[in-house]
Amino acid sequence: MSTDYRDWLILILPSAFILLLLLYVIRLDPYVEKRKRKPMQYCVLTVSLTLLFEILHALFELYDLHYMRTLVDIGSYVLRPLAIVLLMHILQPEKKFLHAWILLAINTAVHLTATFSKLVFWIDETGAFARGPLGYTSHVVGVILLAELCIRSVRTSLREKKRDSLLSVIIVLLILVGLILDTCVFTDGYLVSMTTYVMVIACVFYYLWLHLRFVADHENALRAEERIQLMISQIQPHFLYNTLTTIQALCRDDPEKAYAVTTDFSAYLRHNIDSLSQSGLIPFEKELEHTRIYAEIEAIRFPNVHVEYDIRDVSFAVPALTLQPLVENAVRHGVRIRKEGLIRIRTAEENGFHTITISDNGKGFDTGKLELSDFEHSGIKTVRDRIESLCGGELEIVSRPDEGVTVTIRIPTDA
Repeated sequence: MSTDYRDWLILILPSAFILLLLLYVIRLDPYVEKRKRKPMQYCVLTVSLTLLFEILHALFELYDLHYMRTLVDIGSYVLRPLAIVLLMHILQPEKKFLHAWILLAINTAVHLTATFSKLVFWIDETGAFARGPLGYTSHVVGVILLAELCIRSVRTSLREKKRDSLLSVIIVLLILVGLILDTCVFTDGYLVSMTTYVMVIACVFYYLWLHLRFVADHENALRAEERIQLMISQIQPHFLYNTLTTIQALCRDDPEKAYAVTTDFSAYLRHNIDSLSQSGLIPFEKELEHTRIYAEIEAIRFPNVHVEYDIRDVSFAVPALTLQPLVENAVRHGVRIRKEGLIRIRTAEENGFHTITISDNGKGFDTGKLELSDFEHSGIKTVRDRIESLCGGELEIVSRPDEGVTVTIRIPTDA
């Protein structure tokens, strides 16, 4: 072992400070999921104790306290696999990992025999460390647990399709490298093992990983809330009331037409409700069909409103409730006041973009209100935000007072 402790303290003090600070931060951090906070705290505490035991090992060796050195070595060999199990609980807090705890119990029992036998290791009269026939028990248990942690990390990454899960795999490989270096390279004895240093790094990166997960979950929650708000905004009470009133009137004058409108209205509501479960994109043809149904229902109430379609490109996907809200906005706030209200929907693939154009001959509006979260046109702003975040596209609005509005959506063909 190196006797120049000043060089080692340069490494030990920062590691100890990082662990203590991390333990304090985790305790105060409101953004770490509660069921993951405790195993994270226990993991940091376990690594901190391992670091302390290895420092005590050096002190007891210096003063030839062989029995005390044996005790802290037992503690180090028991705590290292424990830290790995706690990492597993951070990754999947819903699991019990009973088999892992059984392995830990076996590892602990085996190493406790060092207090009265040479089965695992012993310190001879000269202070030299010697391994018994079960001297690598902690290493074997650690490798088994690391393999399981790696497999679970890969499965989580594949199941959730989140690249941040690979961070856990990288950490597992780093810990494995630390174990190999301690077993095969740094065999002469050092103040602190390479495995312990790697575990300090693992604690920091697992904490960062928890925050990455929080950010991702928070974004998903916002998107889910956004979808709910968008759906609610599209099923306005006045639209429900007017459509049901129309169906009621048709039941007397034209029962077959009433039946057809009821079928269309049911399909309209079903699409809006289904959009709640759509976190990604849907085929444009599905959104176009939903828009056609909406337009046919409105055409009964407003015979002066006509919708023309010029569909040249459908081989792309869009967020649910993208086209229909724009057409509804054109009807409600534009063309229905015209004697001959006209809405044109055109799609084409142009200059590397899937282009959707919705134009009307309505009264137009002040596009500046979109930036002020104007309630009447908040649906357009929501659609624009979703096009940008989910498709990497753009939404452009050109409004001409008393002439109409043209909304153009451009989605990259490679999106």
